[in-house]
Amino acid sequence: MTLVVREGNPKNIQTWDDLLEPGIEVISPSPLSSGSAKWNLLAPYAAKSNGGQDRAAGLAYVEELVSEHFPVQPESGRAATEAFLQGQGDVLLSYENEALLIEEMGQNVEHVDLADTFRIDNPVAVVNTSSQLDKANELNDYLYTEQGQRVWADSGFRPVDPAIAAEYSDIFHTPENLYTIDDLGGWTTIDDELFGENGAITVIYEESTR
Repeated sequence: MTLVVREGNPKNIQTWDDLLEPGIEVISPSPLSSGSAKWNLLAPYAAKSNGGQDRAAGLAYVEELVSEHFPVQPESGRAATEAFLQGQGDVLLSYENEALLIEEMGQNVEHVDLADTFRIDNPVAVVNTSSQLDKANELNDYLYTEQGQRVWADSGFRPVDPAIAAEYSDIFHTPENLYTIDDLGGWTTIDDELFGENGAITVIYEESTR
């Protein structure tokens, strides 16, 4: 997870705390309608809760961020990106690969490498009912070859092969703390406690739109 800012970073956004400065507007979709929004909010939640150890501190940060610094709540990650590129907000919460993509497109933006951030997992699975099962398995296997890993890296996704990742260290910085969904108890726990019908972050969003 990363932060996208205007070219030159005019508001000098460097940390999660900077997002809570007076007047800073942050663009991110609503987790009530967008899966990407969950990752967006888990990053600051994990950073401020020390990997889930201080739940109250994490939720306090999210509540202040959402209630005071989210001027709009787009329905999807794509809609949030478009809103930011059209001039709304000072900061966009974004996947790293999306940030790299819009920079490559020549947009007047740049991304901020955070010291404390969250690993977004992009799992892959072969559907065992596929009529092309052999080819599907071949593709799956290819993804983990050196060539396949470089294809991922060239597209803005972090390689899981350490040797290939080292080749792209100038693109993918090493954060001081990289939290994962497992640090927070896994998706079953997180969806129930934070994003379920009565989840803590769901309640924060519902109250912010009243």
